[in-house]
Parts: sequence; structure tokens; C-alpha cells
Amino acid sequence: MVSAIKSLKLRIPARIDFHTALFSGTSQRETTVVPTIPISRVYQSTGAGDAWNAANIFADLCGFADDERLMFANICAGLYISSSDAAHSTIDMVINYIKKSL
Repeated sequence: MVSAIKSLKLRIPARIDFHTALFSGTSQRETTVVPTIPISRVYQSTGAGDAWNAANIFADLCGFADDERLMFANICAGLYISSSDAAHSTIDMVINYIKKSL
């Protein structure tokens, strides 16, 4: 996947962001890859991509560095699919997840 993105990046000037079940990445001048968060139980089989994209755009608008932006989007998507009531994550939920992970 990463080599395919790097190859595509040679043909187009736009930044390429991508996400999979195992990792997400971005390719601009350099390629950055960040693993997804561990999920013990998955409740939602759809919607993670929408949550990831919204979080990625939010983090981009806030000026996060590439690795921070990808981690933020991964956490938001992970929290969504592991939510038994299909709740989208809030900033406080992301902060609490990060605090617990340290």
C-alpha cells in the first residue's frame, strides 16, 4: 500500500492521505505512516472512514503535524467503531484516550 501511494504521489502534486485497518498515512514531500489504535471490541462495521476523514480535516485545519493529524484521526475512528452506541468521539474523549495510553 505504501509503495503504491508513493508511486501515485510521483504523478500528482496533491497531498495523499490514506487509511487502512492497520495504519494510516500521508504522502507529500515525505511519507508518514502511523499505526491504528488497538480495539478490543468492534461494534460498528461502517462509518470509521467518515469519522477518520472528519477528524483528519479538523486536525489539518488546526495545523497538526502529519503524525499528530494521523494519530488524531486514527483515535477518532477507533473510538467510533468501538462505541456500542455509535457515538462519535469528542475532543475530551480523545484527550482521555491519550492520557490513558501514556
